[in-house]
Amino acid sequence: MSSSRRSVSLLPLLRLLAIATLFICPAVAVPANNFADLKRLLADTSVSAIEVKADIKLTEDLPQVKRSIRIVGQCPGGRQCVVDGDSKYRIFLISGSSGCSRPAPRLRVDISNCRLINARANLAQVEGCGTLQWDSGAALSLIVVASATVRGVNFEGNAAPARSGGGLAVYSSGFLSPISTLDIANCVFRNNRAGNTGGGIDLDSGVKTTITSSTFINNAVTSDVSAAFAGGGGALSDFSGNLQVIGCTFQNNTNAFGLGGAVNIGSIYGVPPGRSDFQSNTFEDNSAKEGGAISVIRAGVSICKNTFTNNVATGAGSAVRSSSNVLVVLDRHPAKFCPRIPAGTRTVCTRDYRGPGFSILSDAPCTVSDQVRVVCGNGGSCLPRGVDIRTPTGRLASFLLDEKRTKLTLTENVVLTEGLPHPSLLRTKPITITGKCPRSPGGRCVIDGQGKFTAFIFPVHVTMENIEFRRAALTAVKADGGFIGRNLVFTRNSRPVNFDVSPNDAPYTAGLFISGNFTISDSTFSENSGYSAVALATSEGDTFTRGVISKCTFSKNVAARIGAAVSLGGERSKTSYRVADSTFMGNTAAQAAGIDASNGQVEIVRCTFKNNKATKFFAGAVLIDEYEKFSLCNCQFSGNTAKESNSSNLFVSQVTTIPAATLFCPAQPPQTEFNCNFNGDRDEPFPCFPITIGGPGCAGCR
Repeated sequence: MSSSRRSVSLLPLLRLLAIATLFICPAVAVPANNFADLKRLLADTSVSAIEVKADIKLTEDLPQVKRSIRIVGQCPGGRQCVVDGDSKYRIFLISGSSGCSRPAPRLRVDISNCRLINARANLAQVEGCGTLQWDSGAALSLIVVASATVRGVNFEGNAAPARSGGGLAVYSSGFLSPISTLDIANCVFRNNRAGNTGGGIDLDSGVKTTITSSTFINNAVTSDVSAAFAGGGGALSDFSGNLQVIGCTFQNNTNAFGLGGAVNIGSIYGVPPGRSDFQSNTFEDNSAKEGGAISVIRAGVSICKNTFTNNVATGAGSAVRSSSNVLVVLDRHPAKFCPRIPAGTRTVCTRDYRGPGFSILSDAPCTVSDQVRVVCGNGGSCLPRGVDIRTPTGRLASFLLDEKRTKLTLTENVVLTEGLPHPSLLRTKPITITGKCPRSPGGRCVIDGQGKFTAFIFPVHVTMENIEFRRAALTAVKADGGFIGRNLVFTRNSRPVNFDVSPNDAPYTAGLFISGNFTISDSTFSENSGYSAVALATSEGDTFTRGVISKCTFSKNVAARIGAAVSLGGERSKTSYRVADSTFMGNTAAQAAGIDASNGQVEIVRCTFKNNKATKFFAGAVLIDEYEKFSLCNCQFSGNTAKESNSSNLFVSQVTTIPAATLFCPAQPPQTEFNCNFNGDRDEPFPCFPITIGGPGCAGCR
């Protein structure tokens, strides 16, 4: 660093005062009235919100965006504003890739009330861990974006002739951004085309997606390249296998060369980690070589209360034509149907399947009779096939499937004999499960997944007390509607990491994953392992979330990438987390072994961090990233290590010019490193914003 940077200067002070002014007067949306406005505002890194005020026709590709951004149409009368690519140009490309050696910025994207039409996916270079040659997602491309919301947007007449996602393409690298969430609602995808996969939408690895109340009409895959990928999806292609589609319409979508006239899930290259859910959708007049409406390759799936009409499988042979509605190629995950298996459904194990021009090598133990389940019969509740209500697993399953029951008292330990069924997405009332096992210490009941089965997935708020979750595969508990937990133990739960398939094969939590408000107290998380966000994690897409962790112990958890013990995410200015009176000891990750927290307000009080280790990058104990307010009070640090030793205890990163407040009480921990990305200097020696050490503010940090 030059001596001029070391000398005393008023410039740093002036810069900090300018930023403080921004903090007092938060940025508002800037209007774009024409192409020149829109191009300029997208290129201006100080602009975080844009209001499109008029229809705009492009005369060149719009510039790539590398920051969080909100784009909303505000045309007269409240109508959607049109952004027209003139059949020549790409519209929006938003990328959070930032290289290999530093944490990628966790970008948030919000786009609403627009019509994105006639775009073409011209080749673009996206800098990341190497250079990505990108020619997908003509109207909207989201690359390594932590969370995105797309509402009330029409994608019409867009084309990615050389690749995937004619309208929208999403890519998330597990190395750069371990969790990405996408929420699509009230959108229309019409007349979009892709050469490879996903005529309307293409979702690549590591994306958790929810699509509701949207319409897909006349989208298509146009090249026989899709057959080589065992993919396609005339309207929608998803390689992640973490997809919910609820209340949507798919009509007249086609893939004449491959699989899935409307939707294709998975691929021949690996087994996606999650399960896709299709509920209350309509599939009409879709066609493909196999799987006229839906094809699912080596992925878990639930197909419930959908309507199938006039879908067609055009391939040769009676077996192929029997998949006029649904093709499911089974591997390690089950396929579940309710209230019955739709007519025109073909289910086949991978080892017995020969696709259009390919076969699949698999050593998975698979029999169709074991892995295809009808989980509710004729609209009523019934048990998954092979589960006996006389067994502990059966009794748990019957509770989860009964929408009228909201409270359960466990009086026995449970060794799962198969994965528990998912409660109906139509559940609205909170669930309470309490352990009272008379023969166990403290009455705590054990639910043991045997290293094979997931325990609970809840669509509503859940309260759990006095339960130990042991040896679950994938995730022990996933709570999508908020969570209260007391006296819980999560131990030896594991998500496998398969770098040969993809670094993002298992990016989610092994222990407890929460969306929504939560309180967790007097609980223990130990020896859980996985790729990222291992023991306890919150959704990156959460808004207005409040979370409290108190009197908990996190020990010997291991993450291949980020966040062995606790990972806290959510939208900036809308989330707040408090971690108090807790111990983090002996956790190991490539980065952020103890706490990984981004966005919003984070308060860490009276915690102990001992012998945590970041083996490859930063933050042996704590990483705080893109925060609004951070307080660290009366905590103890000892024996923590990181490959970058300056951050053995704490790494604080800010990659935008949005101001942040930082408070240390009574003192800043030793081995603390600050990182300021927004000005292009990744080695800035002083904090991005003023830091308060001690003083009156400490009275409120207790």
